[in-house]
Amino acid sequence: MAGDPTLLWQLADPGQTRVARFGDDALVFNPLSWETHLVRLPALLVIEALAGGPTREADLAAGLIGEDDHPAGPEASRTELRALLEELESLGLLSRRPEAP
Repeated sequence: MAGDPTLLWQLADPGQTRVARFGDDALVFNPLSWETHLVRLPALLVIEALAGGPTREADLAAGLIGEDDHPAGPEASRTELRALLEELESLGLLSRRPEAP
């Protein structure tokens, strides 16, 4: 798997992040930067999954990736998920930390 499966991902400001969903798209307000982002379905699913609290990367992958989601197989899907998580982190919407032992 790409990345560390015990890495926890979370919304950067879970109490104040706002999501307005419009079908498969959404506007996501980041209260830390006061920016609003238009996100498509894959990113929206990640944000919705993390709205419940910090989640291990491996659990996100298990919950969001089906066996047949990517023609190149599940490893390619996990690599794409990791890239999406890092992109959302670069926008200031997500943060990550190692899971406590």
